[in-house]
Amino acid sequence: NQIQLYNGRASYHIRTAPKAVGAFSAQHIDISDIICNLSLKKLNNDTLSLYIRSISGKESSGIKIEQLQARVNATPQAIRIENFKLKMPASELRADELKLKSNGKRAFEIYGDVYSNTISASDFSSLLPIATTELPTLSLRIKTKGNNKKLAAAATIETADKSISIKTNTAITNFLNSEKRTIDFNLANGKIETAAISHIQRIIGDSTGK
Repeated sequence: NQIQLYNGRASYHIRTAPKAVGAFSAQHIDISDIICNLSLKKLNNDTLSLYIRSISGKESSGIKIEQLQARVNATPQAIRIENFKLKMPASELRADELKLKSNGKRAFEIYGDVYSNTISASDFSSLLPIATTELPTLSLRIKTKGNNKKLAAAATIETADKSISIKTNTAITNFLNSEKRTIDFNLANGKIETAAISHIQRIIGDSTGK
């Protein structure tokens, strides 16, 4: 079964919340030019198999998604996402496989490996308080594995010339229990060269007028 949508629009507004001009607001979301192409492989009782061929659209703050693509398989016990791809004008994010398993009793297992060679701040200018056109393009990789008792995440962020290179490890225990939850953050390796620091300082200064 094929599901297609052209020139769609979706919005969400909290009328009492003030609107921010040129900045993204979770209280005022307006997405236009939605193009959607889905292939429903299976929908039987509580089992879903869906191929997202392509979803695109743009938010009024300037955030634009050129292509969202993935294969999704879901049951009450597990969600599996394969061949995930998110493409924006200057950024691209991928994941070969994302898995979430649950026994329905506040216990879960999770696995994910998300990576990108091109993350550009210009695609997220409406989320950032500084000018983004001169910020360097980054590569990113985040690996997550664990369960509700202990969840671990390793992240690597780098520029192409390695002038910025940051690697971190994060461990969260008792994820679902706010009273017993603990978070252990470790900077495994970090390097920011003087030239990169000066460049970022100048950008922030230009944005703030200081």
